[in-house]
Amino acid sequence: MRLPVRHPSELAAMREAGRVVASTLQAVREAAVPGVRLRDLDELAETHLREAGATSPFLGYAPAWAPTRQAVRLLEFGDRAAVDPDHPGKA
Repeated sequence: MRLPVRHPSELAAMREAGRVVASTLQAVREAAVPGVRLRDLDELAETHLREAGATSPFLGYAPAWAPTRQAVRLLEFGDRAAVDPDHPGKA
């Protein structure tokens, strides 16, 4: 399989996209503390991407295991985050 040769302008665009994604993930990671709603993290990512002039097809995605994004809150579990689907949350 042969890899395509990219033009320098394509490589620059790919680098910039990678920077935006990395920056967005870092912002969401820092905001993902116990008590934060998944909806809030989704909105943070959307705002961060929009300010960078980008978007994502994954914004607004609600996993099947989450009854509602509004009601799911992160719980503290050692150095990991778990999700509490029974938390009443606020829509």
